[in-house]
Amino acid sequence: MTSDLRTQAASSSQGINQLLRDRVKKEVLSLSETESKFRELSAEGKESAASIAFFSDLHATYSEVLSGLATGGSNNHAKTLRGDGMLLPIAYDPKLTNAALPLAALATIRAFEGNALAFALVAETGSLTFDLSVSTVPQGATISYKRRGDEYKINPSPTNSVIRALPRAIWQFHFHMTGYDDKDVEFDSIRDSDRSLTVVLTRK
Repeated sequence: MTSDLRTQAASSSQGINQLLRDRVKKEVLSLSETESKFRELSAEGKESAASIAFFSDLHATYSEVLSGLATGGSNNHAKTLRGDGMLLPIAYDPKLTNAALPLAALATIRAFEGNALAFALVAETGSLTFDLSVSTVPQGATISYKRRGDEYKINPSPTNSVIRALPRAIWQFHFHMTGYDDKDVEFDSIRDSDRSLTVVLTRK
């Protein structure tokens, strides 16, 4: 794919975006086929809540990519996809530098990497869920959490606590404690191998 992008880079950004859109759409179809096969192999052909959340999150990543490409793949789009400019070895090409590709291409490759990592992680652990230990400094904050596109729900126990059986996805957390500034934190359960989240709150 990177060689195709280099060729397109010599022509126009419009050509790059079209190439990226075509590749993403193929990946979306492949993901849908995988989800369908997964459903067929599951008990009685039914999906669990965890599997629905897992595949929904992967689809959401590709939707973000397509949305960004539709607007020209701006810098803001790359930030939305949590692109930090660092590519993982799965897509690393020593002949390429970050300057050789537009941010839209880097963000798209990163999305491909993330979804590939998700399947590898599930295969390695044999589970679509994980437990996350959450704590704050100082202790006792109220925690709310959600997946992309969902509404926040409040964790019944204040930190420190363990939130169990979270579907593997990108999670957003909101911390609130009287006398301290609220804090929002994103936790990518695919890329972050740590299973604990500690947040330091700032006094108002």
